[in-house]
Amino acid sequence: MTTLTQQPGCRRDWLLAEIRRTGGVWTVRRVEAVMHASPWPTSKRNTARKDLKALAARGALTVRDDVEARRRSYTPRLLGQGVPAQCPDCRLIFEACTCGGAR
Repeated sequence: MTTLTQQPGCRRDWLLAEIRRTGGVWTVRRVEAVMHASPWPTSKRNTARKDLKALAARGALTVRDDVEARRRSYTPRLLGQGVPAQCPDCRLIFEACTCGGAR
């Protein structure tokens, strides 16, 4: 039996679900704080930076660069009409869905 932490890409999928659930502006510091209370509490700053960059490359996040503050932040990119696509069976977003409904 494969556990949650052994599945490839699972940490990023979990993070994306958390970002979409809470919304708002996400920075590396905010991801670090969330990951501290996640199944991956040892994830640090570099992991958070790479995860945000990978999720943006996947098209799930929008990058926002504040040149004056020299800070990069990310916001969730919503699908369709401003609401993330959800599984009709379990009501989770498809990235976090484990039931396989409507796929």
